[in-house]
Amino acid sequence: MKQLMVLVAASCLLANFAVVQAQEESVTPVAPTEVVDDPATEAAPGGPPEFLKKVTPDGVSLGVGMLVTKGILLGEDARTYVVPTIGYVGERVFITGISGGVHLYKNDGFALDVLLSARLDGWDADDLSASELADVGIDRNLLVNRKNELDAGFGASYSSSNWGKLSLTAKGDVTNASDGYEVALLYQAAFEWWGGALVPSAGISYWSDDLSNYYYGTLPQEVAAGVPSYQPGSAIVPNLGLTFLRTLPKDWLFFGGLQYQWLSDDIIDSPLVDPSARNGLPSVFLGFSHSFGKIH
Repeated sequence: MKQLMVLVAASCLLANFAVVQAQEESVTPVAPTEVVDDPATEAAPGGPPEFLKKVTPDGVSLGVGMLVTKGILLGEDARTYVVPTIGYVGERVFITGISGGVHLYKNDGFALDVLLSARLDGWDADDLSASELADVGIDRNLLVNRKNELDAGFGASYSSSNWGKLSLTAKGDVTNASDGYEVALLYQAAFEWWGGALVPSAGISYWSDDLSNYYYGTLPQEVAAGVPSYQPGSAIVPNLGLTFLRTLPKDWLFFGGLQYQWLSDDIIDSPLVDPSARNGLPSVFLGFSHSFGKIH
């Protein structure tokens, strides 16, 4: 049975993948290629053009979305969630589900933020296939459930209306689950398309050995009980994404898209991991959100 925390966190994922990617805090886009003669529609230096402003909720937004992700572990089914999406964007504070942060400094396209977010890699041993684990010499009853964790850290970004946004974040576990950390570099842009905004992204992450070993290796207490020892060590994880957003009447917004992630060979070689993960891990999402504006 999936825990309530995972459902809430899935709503956070939907918000992060879609609505928040279009907001100024997450991406300042590339301007449209066509020449704009009307000064009123031109983008200010470092600011979003008019087409992106139309799909940028300001203040509180609520909605519903569906997220489908491929299962990575042996016998794990695809994870499908239909969940609420929750967001808030203010002058300094931004919150999306159980992720958020505060702008410590923001000026001329540069921002320095303090960040807090959930990591959703936790899993229950009961969700894995006992027979497939037995085939690789693992008794499922000897496995320990992995916990989701809360990560805290800092992020720095620079945005330009000419080429997009580049951000660097560093976050570590503050809940004593994995005690690991992640450093991520992400590029985002946005283009006007079909009456909305198309938001591509590309990134690469470094996972510390503690992080990879906890979620995709075997733990010391499991090894002591008879589970084969395996620790993948630190990992480089690239990812690509594409999101589409379009406004609807009465302050509604449609969002949908695809994320793709590639794990390292050492993680995929883990006896806990399904070999099909070598082809990459896709996540598909879509939903609707309603903007309620700023809180006064």
